[in-house]
Amino acid sequence: MKFLIISILILLCGAALIPFIKKDFKLKICTIFTTLSSLMAIAPAINCIYNRIGFNEKINILKNFGDVYIGIDLLSSIFVIIIALMSLFGVYYANGYLKPYINKNKAISSHCSFLMILIASMLSVVISNNVMLFLISWEIMSLSSFFLVLFEGEKKEVRKAATKYYFYHCNDDFINKCVK
Repeated sequence: MKFLIISILILLCGAALIPFIKKDFKLKICTIFTTLSSLMAIAPAINCIYNRIGFNEKINILKNFGDVYIGIDLLSSIFVIIIALMSLFGVYYANGYLKPYINKNKAISSHCSFLMILIASMLSVVISNNVMLFLISWEIMSLSSFFLVLFEGEKKEVRKAATKYYFYHCNDDFINKCVK
């Protein structure tokens, strides 16, 4: 279980570190941190599946919010493996996808940071055994993916898609009024 917590912390530290790294190394650092995090997240998930036993742990993030419980069972371990593997594929795809933007001197700090925050929040969603942690993780996941969609925000259709994504939970009439 400690590996999952460390995995999430690695991603968050990497996301915080990205703005302070030279432009040429941002994507490499994102790839290294995500790879390390994914491998660390897969280990307890495979252990849970192999031994057919789940893990629960109480962590004390902030004393004002009370005890926060995280855990992994057979179902969440499958999701952890899927998230970790797809994160690996996604970050390696991003290496090729972002090369034209790097060549055009477009800032990719936000993309790298929000990608790592998205992965960390997805992992947090599936291991949370606490409603408050689940909701906070879900909102962080939604906001970080919104900013990933908005990466090419200079294009009108991208801004429209990002706005639709953000208001997706609202009814369609409200969305259509917002994006006209």
